[in-house]
Amino acid sequence: MKYKNALIHALLVGLIAAFVILVSGWLAVKAWVVFFGWANYFLHACNMKKSFKMLLAFFVGIFIALIGTYAITYLNTIAPTNYELSVTAFIVFWIATILIFLEIIEDWGEFVPATFLGTVLFFASGVSLKSIVPELLVPLLIGIFAGFTTLFSREKLTIYLNKKQIK
Repeated sequence: MKYKNALIHALLVGLIAAFVILVSGWLAVKAWVVFFGWANYFLHACNMKKSFKMLLAFFVGIFIALIGTYAITYLNTIAPTNYELSVTAFIVFWIATILIFLEIIEDWGEFVPATFLGTVLFFASGVSLKSIVPELLVPLLIGIFAGFTTLFSREKLTIYLNKKQIK
């Protein structure tokens, strides 16, 4: 029974993943961002309340990375030639320092990794200020919903399978 239940749960998650790909295609959003949000839902052991805090943490990270990008661009215009790497290292130093300093905020410490991941998400996605909502917020919300759906449906499936085993 253990393997049968594991297989049924795996098939359920596979079905949700396939549906996520279809929705991503229909909405023309980056599927990797959706899966990023979905995976982080589990990494942060989320429920609906925590998921919104995680989303806020992502956007704090995205905002800090956005400001960092503007700072790098500006500093590169006034820095001597061939100092781009040093300028970037200087700004990344401050970004990382700020992110870790956020641990002092009560109840935020567990979300510092999500804040870091928000900066990574911003830099990896190549979005601009104008495209943050459609290219990051929408797919992250889909991912969080997929995470919630997965937990909810697996819980209900477990209850159903356990009742079926008792009979």
